[in-house]
Amino acid sequence: MSQPDPLISFRGHMEKPSQTIRELASRLIEAEASAGTGPAVHGAELVCQKLQLSLTRFAGVDAFSALMRRALALSRAEIPALKDVKVGPEGCVEGLDLVTADGGIESGTTITANLLWLLVTFLGEPVAMRLINGVWPDSTLSELSNGD
Repeated sequence: MSQPDPLISFRGHMEKPSQTIRELASRLIEAEASAGTGPAVHGAELVCQKLQLSLTRFAGVDAFSALMRRALALSRAEIPALKDVKVGPEGCVEGLDLVTADGGIESGTTITANLLWLLVTFLGEPVAMRLINGVWPDSTLSELSNGD
């Protein structure tokens, strides 16, 4: 009997987003990219913008900006090419188009996964998933959170 993939994985003392969180980030980015006109990197920016609207209503602009700055810092540790990406005044990432190594796709997924992981870490899975489902009601997030 296999155990569900926890949303947060622990490696020594360093915590990172689990594969489930990374898959969720990829699905949200793909959904936004397919709905928009740009490449998948813009999907990551759209995910950020939509989460920003939802989370600022919940916790305020400063809280969202702090989470986004932390998500970017964690992502830079994994992908040094993110050194020129910044968090803008509204709290969303700016400059993903400057990341050329992977066209910004993996970079956008990593930033989004770290943001989602921070939400789950600080708010708990039920609240984080409620906020995410509030933005993407037609998504199959329950399959991911159940480990299916």
